[in-house]
Amino acid sequence: MTAEVLQFGAEQMRALAQPDPATRIGTMTSQRWETLVEQMNEVNVIEKGSVNASECYTLEFLGTWEQ
Repeated sequence: MTAEVLQFGAEQMRALAQPDPATRIGTMTSQRWETLVEQMNEVNVIEKGSVNASECYTLEFLGTWEQ
């Protein structure tokens, strides 16, 4: 692959990994977890209603991030 092709791929992956550039990578939000649970429901990875997104993670150790 050429450098240009690799650069294009990197730019495309960055947009997928961080759709909102204002959001820090690694930031956890309740909205993102709700979306993940909904996506898992849609593809039948989990049974609808079996997972409560708010119980899937903790922000206890992250200090000033969303609570």
